[in-house]
Amino acid sequence: MSVKKKLIIFAVTVFGIFIVIAAVWFFGIGIKYVDWLDSVERQEDGELVYYESVHGDYLLKVKPAMFMAFEGGFLRISKNEDFIIYLDEEGNAVYENELKIDYYIWPKFGTDYEMGVMIFSGDNTYQVIFDKDLNIINYSTEDDDYAIVCDYIKENSSEIKKMMACAEEMWGFDFEEE
Repeated sequence: MSVKKKLIIFAVTVFGIFIVIAAVWFFGIGIKYVDWLDSVERQEDGELVYYESVHGDYLLKVKPAMFMAFEGGFLRISKNEDFIIYLDEEGNAVYENELKIDYYIWPKFGTDYEMGVMIFSGDNTYQVIFDKDLNIINYSTEDDDYAIVCDYIKENSSEIKKMMACAEEMWGFDFEEE
């Protein structure tokens, strides 16, 4: 077999593998974002493109996973209010809001996903992953911040449940079916 034929076979094989991987990505990750992006508006700020809309009291944001990335995208629901930070005379951060909670869904391959919240409280930020009943998954009772995180989740559970209901309404999740 000539070198030219070997190169053609090699190129076709590499291209075929790429097509298969791209198809697996599209049907396992990418296709999910098609409907989710329909629920929000495309926004442009110079070269920055993002997808978000206001729905009632909430700001909805969809960040699709990058092409061929199996993680990295998210759906976010937050209160439609600003989290204001400014500097005092000494340059220290001063927070106008004491607490901000953003609800996230992190899609995984196929129909799998993780959900949780980002809690912004003063200088502290906590990422908490939980199940549909708000049972915390990514903190153990031995963690220093476990009690703090549990208190935030407990005190804000009704608001988090409202955000989960918004995700069910806008993006078709069914958290009761799990």
